[in-house]
Amino acid sequence: MRRVVQVLLLAFVGLLAVGDAAANLFVWHLQDVTYGDGGVATGSFTWDSGSGFAVVWSIAVSGGNEVNFPPVTYSSVDGATGNLLDGTLAFIIDLDLPTERFMRIKPLAPLDGPGPIGIDTSIPNDAVECFNCGPYRFLTGGSLVAPEPSDAQAAALLALSLMALKERRGTRRCGQPRGWAVRAEARAWRRRSSPPARAGSPPRSRECARA
Repeated sequence: MRRVVQVLLLAFVGLLAVGDAAANLFVWHLQDVTYGDGGVATGSFTWDSGSGFAVVWSIAVSGGNEVNFPPVTYSSVDGATGNLLDGTLAFIIDLDLPTERFMRIKPLAPLDGPGPIGIDTSIPNDAVECFNCGPYRFLTGGSLVAPEPSDAQAAALLALSLMALKERRGTRRCGQPRGWAVRAEARAWRRRSSPPARAGSPPRSRECARA
């Protein structure tokens, strides 16, 4: 039993450490984001409320006037991001071209709180996709869906659960069946009478000694 407690305490300390690093991360998904020419934007970005920047993103745009705006994915792998002074987010691609392509989204509320959060379309310059900046198209609507637990937090929770399960499956009391005993087997074990241990005799197993 003490070993179980020790394992769970160590896992809990690890979870706290991971949680501290991931506490500022919020994953936001674009929902029903549309442009005036019929185009749409889908995908998500991870917002770091500590630094005030998006750290990972993958946002695909398609539809509408695909002659002027071919389908493309704004990605943190080969793109860049930045913020305007009024809180507008900018995602940029084609950094090596004279007319780099970018999109702007302005949330109507801070990104470190509960969602959903609307997207401000009242100022065209804050709700636009363009080639620095023509041709261009304006956002007509959409929102950001409520944040989710970050991958780091989810992985820590999974690791904690697996360690607890492994310890439970590997620990038994003296004479009890190892693992997930069925009720009938447990009842049969309780009905059995164990011979009294001789004075000075060692415990039956290491598990018994630790229990």
